[in-house]
Amino acid sequence: MHLLLVLIAAIWGANYPVIKTVLRELPPPAFNALRLVIASSVYLVLVGSTARTRPAGREWLDLAALGLFGQFLYQLLFMNGLARTSVANASLIIGWVPVVVALVSAALGLERLSRMHWVGIALSVVGIYFVVALDAGPTAGTLLGDALTFGAVFAWAAYTLAARPLLARHSPLVVTAWSMTFGTLFYLPYAAPSLAAVDWPRISIGAWAWTITSALLALNLSYVLWNTAVQRIGSSKTAIYSNLVPVFAVSSAAIWLGETIDGAKLFGAALIILGVVAARGGAGPAVVPAEE
Repeated sequence: MHLLLVLIAAIWGANYPVIKTVLRELPPPAFNALRLVIASSVYLVLVGSTARTRPAGREWLDLAALGLFGQFLYQLLFMNGLARTSVANASLIIGWVPVVVALVSAALGLERLSRMHWVGIALSVVGIYFVVALDAGPTAGTLLGDALTFGAVFAWAAYTLAARPLLARHSPLVVTAWSMTFGTLFYLPYAAPSLAAVDWPRISIGAWAWTITSALLALNLSYVLWNTAVQRIGSSKTAIYSNLVPVFAVSSAAIWLGETIDGAKLFGAALIILGVVAARGGAGPAVVPAEE
């Protein structure tokens, strides 16, 4: 499971420069609407052919709430935030997800958090500073984007924590498929004006290819794996792996955009990895989750 969480971080890290590239041709609402429609369509086909359980009663409302936080609000805030700030700033801010998840988990008694887990979080946050903060910093031009990205942190933390009760009764595929579908339904009315304004014949094949790739990897594969991890190892242990995203984001930018990686970034990456390793054994669910 831990190696799969590293894979998620790699996919999401590589997704940063991909998003920045596609946003040169598509406005954020239109781009994200396309991704959500593609991902939801794939999910519905999979859940219709493989799912062993089906939500019932109040669970539909719970899934709609998940879609509101994890797909609609998170995607709306993150995409608009990234469009208005730098990759470095966004990566640094998203690094607060494990802190928020751990604090809320501890406050609600959902997980037992040891001292080593908090040490691991602290190390990884300091590591993120060295990886991206030397290139980051709020300016008059990025304040709105930074604020929107902070909003995305809280939306994703709420999604991660709220998914646990549903994951005790249903597979990660079922929970992710229906919450993604609800999130898409919420998002499309918001994106409709943007979609109508796009000059579709001018969109390049490359932009289409990256949009489809981003949907399949960052929304389909990664969301299912993320919820699988929440189900099996808990919210806090899962969330700490999101701090590896800046490491992969910076590495991807170096490979694709020719950006340099200096000693400070290497030191920060080492701290992040050390923090993730330290935090792996530092939290456990307050109640053993139900088996699949």
